[in-house]
Amino acid sequence: MQDNLKFPINTYSLMLSKLNTLMDNTMKDIKLKFNTGI
Repeated sequence: MQDNLKFPINTYSLMLSKLNTLMDNTMKDIKLKFNTGI
């Protein structure tokens, strides 16, 4: 039972970390464009 619960949680946390990385890169890109005035 617990093994069945472990997989979706790991998948969810993996997706969440990928989303965080994507958001972080997007914010860096926006800040870079804002700072350079493009």
